[in-house]
Amino acid sequence: MGDRLPNPVPGDDRGAAVDVHQLRAGQWGRSRQYLHRIGRLPGRTCPQCPEWDCPAAKCLVCGEEADVPEHVLLRCRCTDGARHRLFGTTNPDPTRLRDGGAVADLARNYLRHREPFEGYGRP
Repeated sequence: MGDRLPNPVPGDDRGAAVDVHQLRAGQWGRSRQYLHRIGRLPGRTCPQCPEWDCPAAKCLVCGEEADVPEHVLLRCRCTDGARHRLFGTTNPDPTRLRDGGAVADLARNYLRHREPFEGYGRP
């Protein structure tokens, strides 16, 4: 974003604001990949590693890749509908993510889809 600060997150929900800022920083505290990398979410065969292709870091919803911010906001299948509703396409230009409300909505949508899988914890 260069020297321009992002717009504040609309609304009074502090949790949404934290999610937006962490997603923008690339270190989302709700990401399995991030938690695995810092040792807070060890896998059965891997206690801690920075690898994105480690099974312990995979997205719980689609299992295709690590749940890094780029995946959650731009590629995860569970957020296709939200991206289409917000941007008119499922493949928006990343610069469109400057809108904090859109990022908060995508994060909320992702977490809602991930919730049913959390008790089962894919490897």
